[in-house]
Amino acid sequence: MKKIKVGIVGGTKGMGHWFAGLLKKEGCIVHVSGRKTKLQINDLARLSDVIVVAVPISATADVIRQVGPLLSTDQLLMDLTSLKKEPVKLMLANSRAEVIGCHPLFGPQLKDASGQNVILCPARGKKWLGWLKGVFKKNKLIVLESASGKHDKMMAIVQALNHLNTISLG
Repeated sequence: MKKIKVGIVGGTKGMGHWFAGLLKKEGCIVHVSGRKTKLQINDLARLSDVIVVAVPISATADVIRQVGPLLSTDQLLMDLTSLKKEPVKLMLANSRAEVIGCHPLFGPQLKDASGQNVILCPARGKKWLGWLKGVFKKNKLIVLESASGKHDKMMAIVQALNHLNTISLG
């Protein structure tokens, strides 16, 4: 079977770095780009089957606008942000690739993410969804699916409940 080639924009730190480790463990060929790497976004688009946007939310839109037009219908464009509606909308508008929004509900400091939740927001295509779900399930993550708008509404409620809990319990 062909090894999946993954390019992670922002894969030098944080969640992108964590995701790179997971995918390497799964036998993927992983390329990363960051502000100080030799590889750039256009290199990743050329070398990869899957492009993961794992930059701070403030840079996400710019990166999507830069990488999206470089991708074909055979590739997957996904992000790792905590908000989904706008990034998914931008990925759909700026690329022809399959699109999946991805929100891991844990931080990159976890060595073992078994039992942790990850929300997928599939938006275009089906070819890559099974592969991505399989990677997470093989590593014992709990995979949930949601529309991007519904995801953001749910996360707003969760955030509000966390704040209420902090205020009421001190």
